[in-house]
Amino acid sequence: QQQQQQQQQQKPQYHAPQRQKAPSSMQVSDNSPEALLDALSDSGIDWADKCAAAELMEETKKSLLAQLTVSFMREGGTKSAAEAKALASTEYQEHIAKMVEARRQANTARVKYDSVKVYLNMLRTYEASRRAEMQML
Repeated sequence: QQQQQQQQQQKPQYHAPQRQKAPSSMQVSDNSPEALLDALSDSGIDWADKCAAAELMEETKKSLLAQLTVSFMREGGTKSAAEAKALASTEYQEHIAKMVEARRQANTARVKYDSVKVYLNMLRTYEASRRAEMQML
């Protein structure tokens, strides 16, 4: 029982970072088509990179579990006991925490990318409305 309490105290805990106003890739100095295209492209590439990092962490989760399980089986005991030890290990818990953080970063990058797309659509609508107003005059 005391050993279980020690293991619980050693488990890494995931804490969401403090929300801060992140620099937005859609804050461009001008609304030129080139600057807007660059902002969209940069945010899309950032999202793709972070999504790939998150997927890599997710794909290696089972491999890590298998490696840890085999390692604990060498110490003796059943496969299920070794897997339970692997799931409870600090290394596996840290991997899960990193995996969750990588997915959070990918999701945040997706929000930024989608925000740039929405901004571009809003700008397009505004410009179309402005042209229509000019024709009415």
